Amino acid sequence: MRNKMLKFEGKDISCEDFDKFLLSKLKLGDESAFTHIYTRWGKPLLKFIENIIGTRVDAECICQEAFVKLWVTRDSIDPDKNIKTYIFLIAKQLTLNLIRDRKRNKEFVPNLGINSYSHISTEIIAETTELELLTEYAISKLPPRMREIYSMYYFDNLSYEQIASLQDTNTNNIKAQIHKARTKLRKKILPVVIALLMSAP
Repeated sequence: MRNKMLKFEGKDISCEDFDKFLLSKLKLGDESAFTHIYTRWGKPLLKFIENIIGTRVDAECICQEAFVKLWVTRDSIDPDKNIKTYIFLIAKQLTLNLIRDRKRNKEFVPNLGINSYSHISTEIIAETTELELLTEYAISKLPPRMREIYSMYYFDNLSYEQIASLQDTNTNNIKAQIHKARTKLRKKILPVVIALLMSAP
């Protein structure tokens, strides 16, 4: 798709070139460049976050925090990068952090002590722990993008649509990635499960 053009002093300049100019100004601490970026990307970013998080209030908080972080970390900006890439990646991570924090708080269960497991043999506990660790290890060996998508789906409980928004792709691609991840994990973990079952008394 052809780059959109802007008029400047009677000449056409691409939005891409103008964005690089804005990032270079932002890197130097130019507040007017920051204001322009906020004005241009504030509403699209807010809509992006709200589609994932589900509430307007939370989306507004994350949106503001994302722009604050953009300003605070301006020294590390690469002017050759894309503004949208910068700000949407920041928002994506902040959104995931909120989702994960809420999940941890919701699922937090106080330690009930070893007596709570008195009806389970130490062998079963050891085997279960081993399987969990092996599963975690297998997940860590997935390709980075596939691992991220798999974690979002199974551990963060995000829908295909939410993950697609975060990954800037479509739901069919997300479903395909999850299916591939399942297949890879099944091949690695199934032999371990079979071995544990065969060794059981």
